[in-house]
Amino acid sequence: MPFSVIVPCFNVETVVPETIASLKLQNVEDAEYILIDDASTDGTLDIVTRLTAGDSRFRVLQNEKNIGLGATRNRGFAESRGDYIAYLDSDDYVGEGYYSALIQQAKEFEAPFVRSGHIEFNGPLRKLGKPPESVCNIPISALISGFVPVDKTAMVDYPFAWAGVFDAKFLRDRKIGYADHLHTAEDRLTVIRMHAEADFYVCSSVNNIYYRREPRPTLRSVGDMRQLDIFGAIRDCVRYAHDARLPDNCVRKIYIMAVSLVDFHLRNRQRLERAVNRRLDTLTGEIWTDFDPGLLADVVERNVRFLRHLRLRRYLPKSARKF
Repeated sequence: MPFSVIVPCFNVETVVPETIASLKLQNVEDAEYILIDDASTDGTLDIVTRLTAGDSRFRVLQNEKNIGLGATRNRGFAESRGDYIAYLDSDDYVGEGYYSALIQQAKEFEAPFVRSGHIEFNGPLRKLGKPPESVCNIPISALISGFVPVDKTAMVDYPFAWAGVFDAKFLRDRKIGYADHLHTAEDRLTVIRMHAEADFYVCSSVNNIYYRREPRPTLRSVGDMRQLDIFGAIRDCVRYAHDARLPDNCVRKIYIMAVSLVDFHLRNRQRLERAVNRRLDTLTGEIWTDFDPGLLADVVERNVRFLRHLRLRRYLPKSARKF
């Protein structure tokens, strides 16, 4: 079977019909669409089952208990039969021809993966989400495109698992999946590994996959302990960079990304519950133990601006403080 799309579903009864409708319009021959209900508490499973009945391209699976986005994606990958894989969030949708265009590029260049831009939508409003890479539709270095420029946005800073198509053999051979112990940022390490372990990839100019930004409750907007899983994601990325002996500039890139993510949570801590704020302080002080002290100090010196340093200073090791 040439192609599988994996769609984790959790409490999306009001929006998943649009997702399913967009999949029905795709023109990929011999495709399967695997929708996995992650123990929803609303009518998601009933709606998904009803809307896909009679269409042999769809497979509906159900998790006995809620296991989260990363673990559900991993289950879908294990169940999939496609030579190429895509992931789609169940509140998003794809335009006609999106998948067939990316698969064609993957086959033409025998690429391990093809990534793309996307379109954010909020009701009637549309905004183009451009990937950091500007060289499109030809094979380019996955490592260089992923990590360069080091001090500006590169493709590892564009961690959207759903914006692309992936060679299933490439993922299986390298055992690249999603962090199943995290509730947020579960795709950070996945994207880093793809760019670090592939020789090349293609960044497509096709971008008609639609990412929902409508104002509704999301993990980003809640303030419970799940927000702090970002520290687990950072730790996973830093340890991978060291264990895989990535080039120095790649490690630096991951350090810069980590500092930025920690600072984001410090800047937005007002949305967190009181107990979560206390835990944030603890984790921010502990996270640096996995970093190389010399490189961390150099990153802070060269790449951390004054106001960000002021927020981080009391949590950083003394060797990494500017003053």
